[in-house]
Amino acid sequence: PLLALMQQPSESEEAQPVEPAAPALPDRRVIDTPYISQVTPVYAPVGCEPTSLLMGLKAKGYAQNVTLDQFLADMPKTSSNPAKGFVGSPYVPSETLRTTIYPAPLAEYGRRYGNVIDFSGKSVEELREEVLLGNPVVIYVTLYWEQPYYRNFNIEGTTQRLLRNNHAVLVCGYDASTEYYYIADPYNIDDRYHDYFYWISADVLDPLYMVRQHAVA
Repeated sequence: PLLALMQQPSESEEAQPVEPAAPALPDRRVIDTPYISQVTPVYAPVGCEPTSLLMGLKAKGYAQNVTLDQFLADMPKTSSNPAKGFVGSPYVPSETLRTTIYPAPLAEYGRRYGNVIDFSGKSVEELREEVLLGNPVVIYVTLYWEQPYYRNFNIEGTTQRLLRNNHAVLVCGYDASTEYYYIADPYNIDDRYHDYFYWISADVLDPLYMVRQHAVA
């Protein structure tokens, strides 16, 4: 007993809990993503958010047999408040309705199929890290990466000034050496018969993402 007592480590010698090391991130990653157009063969000209999400789900192995028509049909819908569901119809543009769905209800819907989170409020550094970890992210930016412009919309009887030229794309790659993101853009309206993937500079993407910091991962 005396020997055993002498061999017991002091408090200072006891093993301290070790924080797990953060995973080493690559400098570049492109996530293999099956392309889905929002304009052909399904014509959903304002359905960019769910179309981008479905691409992201399929990239992670979820919703493999789900068609865009099915995905749009089952999406939660609402009359005017995008915080509750998709406003109006993804098939019908509107000059009076703010035809979109906010990240929280979109992420909730995505969780029917897989591990999806509302990624809103994250910094561009966190966005890049998420993509380098292998997780595609739907981000809300502007159509054709133009400067935002706003209009008043009636949201459940209350006037709200909201971004008018909204668009959502899927970030499915990032290159830290060039600071370029790889984008799957569902709106291939100018060339409907080819997938619309491209690289875009952080100088363009970051400020437009930061306008709202709306995202789903």
